[in-house]
Amino acid sequence: FFVLITVDRWNADEVGVQLSDMKVNLMSTRQTVRANLTNEHVTVLITANGVGQQAPPYLLFPGENLAAVPKDILKKGNAWGNFSPKGWMDVQTFQTWMLKFIREVNQRKTVDELTDYSLLIVDGHN
Repeated sequence: FFVLITVDRWNADEVGVQLSDMKVNLMSTRQTVRANLTNEHVTVLITANGVGQQAPPYLLFPGENLAAVPKDILKKGNAWGNFSPKGWMDVQTFQTWMLKFIREVNQRKTVDELTDYSLLIVDGHN
């Protein structure tokens, strides 16, 4: 039997956003992320817990290397950026996100809470 307080219940959902030479202001709990995006689309994974706290948004850009991710995203650290050949979530990019998410959640917990459990519900497509 596990006792999970509301702050330890997380929900993640991804959405594909179609872009065409637009400027984007993406709100996060830390700051607004501003970037000039010229990609055809970007996949965004948003994660929040039961009390409204958010993990940094995870933005996936189409491309073959890190050059596909706008430098504005990487510099400020207000969002997590990554790439995949078509800009869609796959096993490798999800695993990368999951490791970042676990680190983020553990950094938010106090020493006494580190052994507690968290629940993550992911609305996946595959």
